Amino acid sequence: ASHLEARWVPLENLAALPWIGADLPIVEAVVARCAR
Repeated sequence: ASHLEARWVPLENLAALPWIGADLPIVEAVVARCAR
């Protein structure tokens, strides 16, 4: 799969986006880092 677009979204909206499996660990790490 390829990335179709890049955009800034609030952390609380990240779970609603259609992530591919390979991106999930990165998304989780970003959320954990930013939620401190």
